[in-house]
Amino acid sequence: MFRAPVPYNLNDMSHDTAMDMIRRVLAAGVNVNKVFIDTVGIAENYKRKLDSAFYGQGIDFVVEKKADAKYKTVSAASIAAKVARDEITANWVFSEVGYEPANGKEWNSGYPSDPKCKEWIKSNLKDPVFGFPDVVRFSWAPAKLALEEGAATVKWEADDDEDEDENQPSMANFLVPTENKKKRTRLGGFKVHKGLEMAELF
Repeated sequence: MFRAPVPYNLNDMSHDTAMDMIRRVLAAGVNVNKVFIDTVGIAENYKRKLDSAFYGQGIDFVVEKKADAKYKTVSAASIAAKVARDEITANWVFSEVGYEPANGKEWNSGYPSDPKCKEWIKSNLKDPVFGFPDVVRFSWAPAKLALEEGAATVKWEADDDEDEDENQPSMANFLVPTENKKKRTRLGGFKVHKGLEMAELF
């Protein structure tokens, strides 16, 4: 059965990564009592998510927009993250055997709003079916547009889904008793064997 792949939401990815980092620090024995986070998405929702994930561990989460401009620790973390990211992208090793990208690694910042990155994406749509190398995030708008314009059309169909749905029993069959169903008693076969009947009036 084939279905279109569901993209991993960038907000969820950021949240999951942050929580994983906190868990690793806690597992290393570090006493964590306050965490400052530059929000991705709605700050209040993100904070509730963190409070729930680390309930009872005594951690005060400060989740705000532009936290990197307000708190020195977040500013330092932002710089460290950018340097690490630039290092990874500059030294990227393509997993596709023998792949030689057009324009080398001239994707500049690597963000979809970057004109150089957009041009790199267009130049590296080399396969009409598989599209790009796995360094490209396929759910980005420039990548989607390039695939729509230059790649093979793919229609995702779930085999026999409609037939399966028609034959699938309704939950009502399990939860709602119907009039034509006989009520079973605890006496079961013993009642029939001994010729007993249910007494309703005394």
